[in-house]
Amino acid sequence: WSVKLSAEALRAREILQKFDTIDVKLVESGGGIFDIFCDEELLFSKSQKGRFPNDLELHEIGSQLKEIYSN
Repeated sequence: WSVKLSAEALRAREILQKFDTIDVKLVESGGGIFDIFCDEELLFSKSQKGRFPNDLELHEIGSQLKEIYSN
């Protein structure tokens, strides 16, 4: 059998694969919300940008997170 994933779920899976050395938790919500937080700080918001993060933005977010958690 197969499961059709939403665009949000597919992008979330990509993010998890990119951040394999960082503990990432997905929090399910609704209404097309797709936000990336580090602790309480908003790093990316689909509702503010009107789109999903691109690969460059994901790389930059990953670099920020690695820097934060390497200290």
